[in-house]
Amino acid sequence: FNVAMVQETNILFLALMANIVADRVEDEQIIPTMFFVFASTSILMGMAYFIIGRLNLVSVIQYIPYPVMAGFLVAVGIYLIEASIAIMTDYPFETFEEIH
Repeated sequence: FNVAMVQETNILFLALMANIVADRVEDEQIIPTMFFVFASTSILMGMAYFIIGRLNLVSVIQYIPYPVMAGFLVAVGIYLIEASIAIMTDYPFETFEEIH
């Protein structure tokens, strides 16, 4: 049994949170706000994992259909492709359809 996730997925969500915060917060408040957001989400996820383990809810994961998990991983892969192309070309893609 494996509890850990692929690291690219975690970075993806942290980057999305950072973009949302950067768009909505004044420039001098971005870094303190990001520290607070990362710390609070880490604490909340730690509490969630503790509760899931304490209540033996790990077995519920086996009921998530394989196509759902595969679809999630495909969506993460598509986003990583978009982001890497945007970084390499300095062209911000709004949707995946803009690539072709």
